[in-house]
Amino acid sequence: MMRRAWLTGVLATVAACGEVAAPAIDGGDPADAPPAGPDAMVAPVTVAVFDDGGLPVAGRAVVGYDAGGSVLAEVTTGAGGTASVVVPAGGAVVVVQVTTELGAQEGDVVAFLGVNPGDALRVGAPLVTTPTRSFTVSAPTYAGATSYALSMSCGAGASNATPSFTFTDASCDGAVHAYVRALGGATTAVLYDGDVVVGPGAAITLDGAYQPVVASSITVTQLPGTSTTALMASGTSTSAFTVVQPSLGGFISVAGDRSAAASGPLASVAGASRYTAFAVNVGSANHFGFTRDAAIATLVKSATSVLLDTLSLPTFDPAARTLTWTEAGPRLPTTSYITLEGDRLDGNHWTWTALAPYGGPSLTLPALPASLAAVAMEPTDSATVVGAYFLRPDPSALDQLRTSYPFTSNDTRILPGLGATSTLVQVGFGL
Repeated sequence: MMRRAWLTGVLATVAACGEVAAPAIDGGDPADAPPAGPDAMVAPVTVAVFDDGGLPVAGRAVVGYDAGGSVLAEVTTGAGGTASVVVPAGGAVVVVQVTTELGAQEGDVVAFLGVNPGDALRVGAPLVTTPTRSFTVSAPTYAGATSYALSMSCGAGASNATPSFTFTDASCDGAVHAYVRALGGATTAVLYDGDVVVGPGAAITLDGAYQPVVASSITVTQLPGTSTTALMASGTSTSAFTVVQPSLGGFISVAGDRSAAASGPLASVAGASRYTAFAVNVGSANHFGFTRDAAIATLVKSATSVLLDTLSLPTFDPAARTLTWTEAGPRLPTTSYITLEGDRLDGNHWTWTALAPYGGPSLTLPALPASLAAVAMEPTDSATVVGAYFLRPDPSALDQLRTSYPFTSNDTRILPGLGATSTLVQVGFGL
């Protein structure tokens, strides 16, 4: 079941999401260094591993494979949570955590398939701390307004009867984007400032002029499937993917001609674009589409020009370590994220998440080496595919998406650039 919180959350929180560079390769462990000889000419693949708190993880097993699935190297992450292996183009790198619970061993495996020399892979995300600051923000008044609402891309926000706001110990620092909505009766206008710098004790005055909101509509045609509702949202978006309220959308009824339409006020910001997201259920899958267009008031989009064709939940053969699924072309994904888990006869358990370039309706996973035999897949395992994301992102984001884990359907890295589209199919994961 689709939840409105997903789509409204994307519109409310999207922000620029650049790739986090992996830390330097840890020194001191010869096993972490690329071998001498001809392979020294090949740039190593680096791996950075972080725990749920964003701290680097030492001692995590990392295995490198060639394109045929043969093991080339086994290393562990150093004190800084990093390791490196040399693998050829099309090879694989697998990161394995082994824990013991109630006497059974649990293997948590993240597999990056189809890697390239020089790739910087990441499992988890580093802890990013933002200093707390006390500062003030002021903006001009707007005729007819009786209240003002301030929103900042760092998450700070407030409402007041006047366009003057005071923050104490707010988690906000450095360059941010901010906008103020002037409210009151039928009066709604927006002042946006994309060049705000927050520092200790800063007294910030927002520059620019208020722009009245504009009447707007979005129509999505040729929606697939038979669902009678679609989830839609559309808003004015800056280059930093800050979506300026008000935006429009919600659960929309699908008409007999398989179109859905929403209308309402939209913020007007000079130089901004229009970001639109829509989602529809097709059989056992949710299909999501994302577009960025010129900031026009009336927008019509064809779902078939954005969405992928039908893809099924994969099935898994543990004896062959192979996932298979059905597809329908020609709009196919470029990347897949598939999660599966299995129980072994000896009581041990494994979970795999495979990140792979899309190469057709099957995917074979590499075998773990003997050192990890306790959590390796066996032909007699009872296995379940938890779910899959099939992605066709804006090509500019493809490297970021294929080299980092985890991924969720509200990952801002899938948002497209101006004039581009991104799309994904979600199957499983409790749908």
